Amino acid sequence: MAQNEDHSEKINDILADWRQGDLVLVPGLAFVYLADLRAPLTKESRERPQENANVEKSPYTPIASDTNGFVIVSQSCDIVRDCITAPMLQLAVVEKMDAERLALARKGSSSKYLFLPAFEAELLVANLDKILTIEKSVLLNIDKSQKRSSVRNDSEAQKLGDAVARKFRRFAFPGDLNDALRKFRQRIVGKTGKDSPEGRTYNSISEIRVTAKNGWNSNNPEPTFLFLFESESLINKEATQCIAKLMDCFQVGGRFAEMPEFRLVTYEDITADVYRRAPPLDLDYLSTVKAAERDTSGQ
Repeated sequence: MAQNEDHSEKINDILADWRQGDLVLVPGLAFVYLADLRAPLTKESRERPQENANVEKSPYTPIASDTNGFVIVSQSCDIVRDCITAPMLQLAVVEKMDAERLALARKGSSSKYLFLPAFEAELLVANLDKILTIEKSVLLNIDKSQKRSSVRNDSEAQKLGDAVARKFRRFAFPGDLNDALRKFRQRIVGKTGKDSPEGRTYNSISEIRVTAKNGWNSNNPEPTFLFLFESESLINKEATQCIAKLMDCFQVGGRFAEMPEFRLVTYEDITADVYRRAPPLDLDYLSTVKAAERDTSGQ
């Protein structure tokens, strides 16, 4: 304990320069997670030789994998807290992403992938499904060249913080709505980022929110989709036609006996109460398990 206390003042001084969104580029710092080798799910755990893991003693084995680096996702106020009373930080793995999914992360339609504005040209995002906990002392001997910020101003920092928070507080839409939105999801993911009328329209949407007139647990929820744009100039004939075509992908059935209503609006067009009562769609999770399996079967 005394040895930790000897370093604490120096660690606290160093932590004062770190913020949420900073990249940690430390050679040899791997992503580590726990796997049950009796039922391995990832490529790394499936390839782990069971005879070397002493499965009879404990099948729960730490798996380490190389990364492109990490982004600090802990809040800035937690980073600078005293390292003795708050010794841990959370980091998310940095990955290279295709342009389509990067576009979804940029507009906040992905709760899995965190958009890193300063690294957009390099197609880098943070994978919020892969979070590593470290002691703050890991940052003690990092060279300045191994630390880079993923945000360039206060606005980008705020958006990054909001995206991290949304990962852990996102609304759980009912399963039958997710089923009805499967083709909707496939279309918007497939067209986003493309130089086409639909691609331009989807790129210009800031976010998609959905509210249910009668409540999600009712026999007739009557959802309304809100497509939010930053300015009125983006809501034109082309955008209206493209979103109407997108809504045609909604699969009617069960509790959703009719096609839902939809509106193209700016933030000034709706009240704070409407905005609050209409949770955002995260396109990563608008699929059933079977649909997700089909999406990944070719990877």
